[in-house]
Amino acid sequence: MFRLGLICLSMIASGLVLAEKTTLRDPTTPLGFEKKAVLTQLSLQAIYKSADRLEAIVNGRLVREGDVVQGATIVAIGEKSVVYKRSGVTSTVRLRPTIVKSRN
Repeated sequence: MFRLGLICLSMIASGLVLAEKTTLRDPTTPLGFEKKAVLTQLSLQAIYKSADRLEAIVNGRLVREGDVVQGATIVAIGEKSVVYKRSGVTSTVRLRPTIVKSRN
């Protein structure tokens, strides 16, 4: 009786270990289908200009030239826009006109 309990316990434990390592596949997904990463658009919220550098808030994160956000490398930060490169394609994101404020 003790052996039977021990065997059952070991089978349950090994099943739990196997269940942790494998992920279940959605049965409605076609065979061979691979999910592609969804790349979100970059959103420029602010640009900060100091005496020696420009920094920007992109997707809620403070970035400088060379930083990577959502798979996009920040190439250049201007006074009203940020140039970035993602998957070999260079694009620009601009501040909305209502956000651009000048000091008088």
